[in-house]
Amino acid sequence: KEIVDEIQQNAAKLHMRRGRGCPTCRQSGYQGRQGVYELISVSPAIRALIHKKQGAGAILCAAREKENVNMLFEEGLRLFIIGITTLGELQHLPRGDYKMKSVADIFKDAQVN
Repeated sequence: KEIVDEIQQNAAKLHMRRGRGCPTCRQSGYQGRQGVYELISVSPAIRALIHKKQGAGAILCAAREKENVNMLFEEGLRLFIIGITTLGELQHLPRGDYKMKSVADIFKDAQVN
């Protein structure tokens, strides 16, 4: 609910899309597939944590803080913001139990990438 409210507040900045449909996509509005992934690059900071045999939680925390990594739902939200997917498709992604970035921060990340 909070996410939808924040998206609506930022609607003027976002390219909210909904597929129109055509004969190729059988009027679904979707053509092809787009994967949504969590990807953590092994930076020197992450490598040091791995060598110290730190747990996944510590590595994930460092990746989010130091490397600005998006979690799965956040990455789906970024794809929505740049017009690759729809808000409806986001409901299929797990949200996890982490403190989510704000839509405004994800929007800034989308502008950079």
